[in-house]
Amino acid sequence: MVVPITAPLFMPGAAVIGLPKTRMQLILPSDFDLSDAPPPLDSRLRLVEIPQHVCAVQSVLKKDSSAIEKQVGSFMETLQHDNHTAEKGNWQVLHYRAPWFNPMFNSDEIAIGLRKYIHCRENRHTLWCTEYN
Repeated sequence: MVVPITAPLFMPGAAVIGLPKTRMQLILPSDFDLSDAPPPLDSRLRLVEIPQHVCAVQSVLKKDSSAIEKQVGSFMETLQHDNHTAEKGNWQVLHYRAPWFNPMFNSDEIAIGLRKYIHCRENRHTLWCTEYN
């Protein structure tokens, strides 16, 4: 059975800024469960179930590693200012382009895991906020 690769390709933050963690993640389509997913053809690959979690996401502004690292720091400060609790060191870059795609039109994103976040919505003249842990 062949499974199409879905976007995005996840790169842990350490790998992006040049530290020796060279892992990446490909996400299987939602119609697969870990028990019925086909086994990888390459022995270096393994299937792992990732627990559901919440991330804050922002578009990558510049593609070089030092600019990404600065953007992550700035984004974390913004999240903390807005009363979200970001998991320091738990960030990834999400790549949404095929290998043949022109890099000029690249739409990568930074995703930072959140331990606590506030969700607010407005209903007429009232602002409702819920805190999640």
